[in-house]
Amino acid sequence: MPNLYIFCEIVLFSGASHARGHRFEFCSLHQKAPDFARNQVLFITFLVIIGLGQNLGQGATQTVTHTPKGHNGADSIGRLTMGGYERALDLWRSKNITTDADLAEVLNAFGIAFAYHSGKIENENVTYHDTREIFEHDGVTAYTGDLRTLFEIRNAKEAYEIFLCVFQAKRALDEAFLKELQFCLTKNTYDVRRWQLGERPGEYKRHDYVTGWDEVGAAPEDAADEVQELLEELRDVKPENVLTAAAYFHAKFENIHPFADGNGRVGRLAMNYLLVLHGHPPIIIHEEDRKEYYAALEAWDTRQKLVLLREFLKWQTEKTWEKADCTRGESEWVNISRRYFICSTFVLFDYPTGW
Repeated sequence: MPNLYIFCEIVLFSGASHARGHRFEFCSLHQKAPDFARNQVLFITFLVIIGLGQNLGQGATQTVTHTPKGHNGADSIGRLTMGGYERALDLWRSKNITTDADLAEVLNAFGIAFAYHSGKIENENVTYHDTREIFEHDGVTAYTGDLRTLFEIRNAKEAYEIFLCVFQAKRALDEAFLKELQFCLTKNTYDVRRWQLGERPGEYKRHDYVTGWDEVGAAPEDAADEVQELLEELRDVKPENVLTAAAYFHAKFENIHPFADGNGRVGRLAMNYLLVLHGHPPIIIHEEDRKEYYAALEAWDTRQKLVLLREFLKWQTEKTWEKADCTRGESEWVNISRRYFICSTFVLFDYPTGW
């Protein structure tokens, strides 16, 4: 009987204990193997959906032969089967969207939901009711909140309208477009401190601002060059690679943090423009999933790992479009109202070389 070694990586999305304030938590349970190079490895990835202690779904399993020289449990996320994502993608591409009218018809209420979630991630005062009222009636009644929030929602509506118009012209995702989005999203919202420091909507930052756990983004004098370099990298994106390109754009744009304010809202809207320009459905990053979202961005900031953000965007794509015809029925990825775990188990059998 050969020796048996088990390596287990668990990614928790639990909302309980958080690593550095994030809902991603990696727990490794393992015994040290004698020598990876001399062993055959059976690699099994499975998904279990759990809610309130009950098993709610079948696991999806994939088995491959692999001989690693170490492993990263986060990388295994990409091996999971996500049927809902593929169905959403196929449905979107079947619509053959070529004009702004086509896009507006298919998106329907997407603009309201996107503006609400994107705004709520950064401003807790944003509500769905106020967002819907402004989008549908261009105003709210009996409002008692702060004026800045109203301006942010109104700006989001205008930015969404720009989003539809530039799609009609198939405008390139360039520096001028990013500045136009940022101006639209932040006009009339800069606080006194930023204004006194010389910051202006539609212009690159003049000072450093904290963006993450240990980061402040690119130096102000480098912001323009780094944005231009990023855009050059995305000049020739193939449709089959657009999700990876979008994840890369978003991660790097937020890492550069070129503006004094509104970088997250600009990045999410510009990312969606890149997606629809290449035949991919736009994505709502849901405010209730912000901790997973921040963890995925942090993985790029600290380790240049893009897989977490790419798979997070896949999940959010399915979550965004799950009410469409393409995703009715049981989801193979996640029931969004419940907690879930992703587990990757490495089972290593100590067989002689040549087995």
